[in-house]
This record gives sequence, structure tokens and C-alpha cells, in this order.
Amino acid sequence: MLKLKFKTSFLYLIVFTTLISGSSCKKEPEECPWCPQVNSITPASAPYGDTVFIKGKYLLPNPNFNDVLQVKFNGVTVPEEYILENYDDSIRLIIPKGTLSGPVTVELNESDGLIGTESANFEYIYTPAVSTFAGNGTNALVDNADLLNASFSNVDDMTIDPVTGVLYVHDLNKIRTASKLNGVRTLQTSTNPAGQMLACDNNGKIFFYQTANYTMRKLDFNTIWNYNHYAGKSNVSGHLDSTLDESTFNLVLNMKFDYQNNLIFGDDQFLRKINTTDSVITRIAGTVYGYQDGPVATAMFSNVWAVEPLDDGSVYIADYDNHVIRKVKSGQVATIAGIAGQPGSANAPIGINAQMQLPLSIAFDGNNKLYFIDDATWIRVIDLTTTAVTVAAGDSTNNNNFGYVDGPPFDARFSYPNKIVFDKQRNILYINDAGNHVIRQITFE
Repeated sequence: MLKLKFKTSFLYLIVFTTLISGSSCKKEPEECPWCPQVNSITPASAPYGDTVFIKGKYLLPNPNFNDVLQVKFNGVTVPEEYILENYDDSIRLIIPKGTLSGPVTVELNESDGLIGTESANFEYIYTPAVSTFAGNGTNALVDNADLLNASFSNVDDMTIDPVTGVLYVHDLNKIRTASKLNGVRTLQTSTNPAGQMLACDNNGKIFFYQTANYTMRKLDFNTIWNYNHYAGKSNVSGHLDSTLDESTFNLVLNMKFDYQNNLIFGDDQFLRKINTTDSVITRIAGTVYGYQDGPVATAMFSNVWAVEPLDDGSVYIADYDNHVIRKVKSGQVATIAGIAGQPGSANAPIGINAQMQLPLSIAFDGNNKLYFIDDATWIRVIDLTTTAVTVAAGDSTNNNNFGYVDGPPFDARFSYPNKIVFDKQRNILYINDAGNHVIRQITFE
């Protein structure tokens, strides 16, 4: 139990008399002159771990009346261990992680009406942090129950099970998993999963694009980790839209499942889809190589390198060779960030005034932020409400500042990151830091 530093006050004799007479304090100050009053909080905004001071009146509990001090931020009580000092006119406390922004109130004895007024307001500053999730930095294929003692070699794609949060990675023609429960493990499959692209559907089933024979395969967990044929004509390349067995693929660069469990993927200059209800493959957008916004039937892309389908039916695309991020929705294609044909690293409050170079991977956080990696050493983000492009992590002044540093986002350093996935259930962005042979994470609150 926290021992607060109490300052005696004649106030409690008055309160005691009031309670005996059967009157109780109300929220209105004029009806309850002895109710706790919060006048200010300094500073008015802070991240977790910072110390703040609440100023006001009648803020000290009386142990003789079994008063219980409750400091609340937007109605949520601050745990007792975070309160450092308590006086009649002030409270000093540490901001807990996850504190809510909003009105600050103090309650002493709710049953007797000592509730207080909502006067001061506080803004909680969310502080993401970059850390190493898995890997010890050596270039090797080493499994280990301890995530940080495992090793990676050449991870070229990742996907995440949306239910369990388990990461699946493709590393030197092997499928490996990384999780807090089991560490890093290599799946012992009956076939060599040579290729690049992985995707996990909404039920936790793993799919894989086999670049050697232009087919998609599905991992069968019920046998011996066998990859069964799923779609595409074996050893026949092309862009034929048809049934699963008759369709053809050429250069599938990224694939993800949408909220309806359809598989969305980029294939050269085309955005395509496998409708898992009727098992038919169709073209969503794209014609010949080039750059053109507008109707999907005439729109042009230059290597659909990454896709990110959202629950509203839109699909965001990293258009690699055009150096832009584009959006497909309701039969229209529009550029939301980047200047086609003008590679660069400039951020901007309006996306189409920003620049990027060879965008590699994109990931949506479920909260209106689209993260992406381009040909640099940082992680960038697009605010989908304003389209503003900013740096999310890495050196915001120098996109050639390679390194390996964990810590606050702008102090962190990366080396050739090439893939990102967002765990929306746990609010974590995973980054394959290829040059450092580790998987990093940005943990948001």
C-alpha cells in the first residue's frame, strides 16, 4: 500500500460535520464547497513515464473517514503506485502507459459525494519504440526457443497470422515461424518452398507463390507440412484469368488476403484477385506498363510491388518503378503519394508533393495510417486522412544513415529494411531489417 505524504487540514472537521448532518457533496462547486477541485495540470501533455503536477483545492484524503484518493484521466483511474505525493492543493504523479486524453478529475470518497469537478484537460502523447523482435544479427539459419538467440540469413518476405500473431518468414527457400511462445522454428516440409511470396488468410492458412513453376501452393497443416497445389498452370507463365487450374501467373511480387478472404496480388503491371468463393481469378486493374490514373480498365502500373487491401474495399499499391503509392477503389485508380517518375525522399503535408524511391512494402495499421518502405534506411508513413507523408522511424534528416540502433523512433537505425507487416490485434509493426539479419518491431500503445 502506498504511503502518501499527508498534510493535515481543518477542512476535515467541517466535512465530518457535514457528513454527520446527512448532507453529501455534489459535483456543483456552489453546492459542495469542499469537493475536490482541479484547476490545472502541468505539463498539460506528456508521454508515459513523465511526472506531472495537478493543482487545485481539497485534494487530500482523510484517513479517518476512509477516504480513497482516485485520480482519473477521462474517467480511468490512475493506479495508486503511480501517485508520488499528495497534498491539499497538489498531487504529483507519474503518467502510466496507455493513459487517456481528456478531463482530469479527483475523487476522495465517491459514496459520500466527494467527486470533484472536471476542469483541467490532459493530452496523452503516445510513444512508439523500436526494438529487436527476433535474431542475433548473425547471417545464418539457426532456430532457437529464445527469439533473440535465433539467426536469419536472407528473409525476403513475411506474413502474419491475424489470429495468433505468429510471423511466417521465407528465408533461403525455407518457411520459418517466429513467435514469443515458440521462438524461431523452421517448418520441415515435404517439398522445397523455393520462391518468395507468402500470405496468410483470415483463418490462419498459409499460401505460397512458387516462382520456379509459376504456381501458388497451400500449406497443409494436417499432413506433414506439405505444400499442395492451389492455383496456376505448372511451368506455364502468363496473365490468363480463369479457374484456379487454368489460370497463369508470371511475376507475383506480393499477395495479401482481404477482409472477405479473397487473395489480392500484384503480377507484373496487373492487380489481380482470386475470389475464394467461386475460385475464379480476375484482373482488378492494369493494362500495359506505364503510368496512368483513372478507370481501372485503362489505368497503367509499372510493377505492382506491394498490395494492401482495406476493409472498405480499397486496395493500396506500391507502384515500384513509378515511385508512387496508389489507391484502387470503386473502379478508379488514383495516386495518393509520390511524384511519378521523380524519385526522391522529400516528405510533404500533401502526399502528391512528397517523393519516394522504389517503394518496396506497405502495411496498414487499422487506424488510418499506411506505413511503407522505400529505397532508404527509414520507415515512412502516410496519414490517409490528410495524405501527409512523414518519417515514422529512422533518421529523419538522412535516408542514408545505415545502422543498427533500437530505441525511440527517430534514434533508431536500420540497414536495408525490405518488408513490413502490421499486427493490428497487438498494434505492432514488424520490419525485416535485411542488412542486419534481424526482425525489428515498432510497438505502439
